[in-house]
Amino acid sequence: MRENEKKRVAVLMSGGVDSSVAAYLLAQEGYAVVGVTLFLLDENELAKNVCEQLGIPFLAIDLRREFHGCVIERFCRAYERGLTPNPCVDCNEKIKFGAAWERLLEAAPFAGEDFALATGHYARIVRTPGAPARLARALDTARDQSYFLYGVARERLNRILFPLGTLTKDEVRALARDAGLACAERPDSMDICFSMEDDYRKLLAQDTPGPIVDLEGRRLGTHPGISHFTLGQRRGLGIPAKTPLYVVAIDPTANTIVLAPRESAYQERVMMENPHLLVPEAFREGTRAFAKIRSTGSLEPCTIESVRPEYIVARFDRPQFAPAPLQRMVFYDASDIVLGGGEICVHPNTR
Repeated sequence: MRENEKKRVAVLMSGGVDSSVAAYLLAQEGYAVVGVTLFLLDENELAKNVCEQLGIPFLAIDLRREFHGCVIERFCRAYERGLTPNPCVDCNEKIKFGAAWERLLEAAPFAGEDFALATGHYARIVRTPGAPARLARALDTARDQSYFLYGVARERLNRILFPLGTLTKDEVRALARDAGLACAERPDSMDICFSMEDDYRKLLAQDTPGPIVDLEGRRLGTHPGISHFTLGQRRGLGIPAKTPLYVVAIDPTANTIVLAPRESAYQERVMMENPHLLVPEAFREGTRAFAKIRSTGSLEPCTIESVRPEYIVARFDRPQFAPAPLQRMVFYDASDIVLGGGEICVHPNTR
């Protein structure tokens, strides 16, 4: 019997190539794989078809109510307050590795069993004998999704599998073709899976027009609503200027957008609240680390300057462009281990 034989693993499957190949690889390794689809918007038969092709059991869990409350509603309310939410982080923390996990604890064939949970994320779990499991960046850093996973409960990391963490997208598609999976050429999903016609603003309440001003408060024009803007934005401002202007502040109370030249959008110190620490001992004042303030950003060296239960402040070696409140700041060590992260917020002394 192979080492993994009969070890049960729930693979969260959308029917896309990544999650399908994750299930295929684990089945090849001898795990007792069950494909699990989460109904978040509508019922989805794509994953069921893949499970039939792989010859593995299929389970569907309806989480539409939880998804709407924890992800969609939070997303909409944030944009209406001039914030920049990250629904993928919320979905991973509260739905995929939260509500879904709790449902699986009660569902056959997982109830009462020490099962593992797997997904098609590009990330790694590092396991060292005698040490806690750690979340780490994927080897293909261009595809890495660890930024979106920092909110996963650290006590669950030892029961999580990321089979794609050492693969590239091209290698994943090649595996899908070799396995004869119908999803091999299926396009990647949208960034915001619940947006309608790629326009998330259709989910928001009616905007109210308001003033666009400069740093001195001089009126430059009128905006159609603050949900159309995010910090650091340059395009679509509709304000002619000799020097390019960027959004440097959004005031939801005054319904005002503030524009200024690019240099005004940089901050050396960035504060985050609601910290979730996967390696708590790494967060000490004066500790050196690397951090990114947006999913597409690069890892930047920084010093952890202040550590409190409710917030953490980092001072970057190079000022960062337009840290956006409610986006996430995620910390890493030199070996690509995710240390933790939190929600960026406005610090009174960062401007």
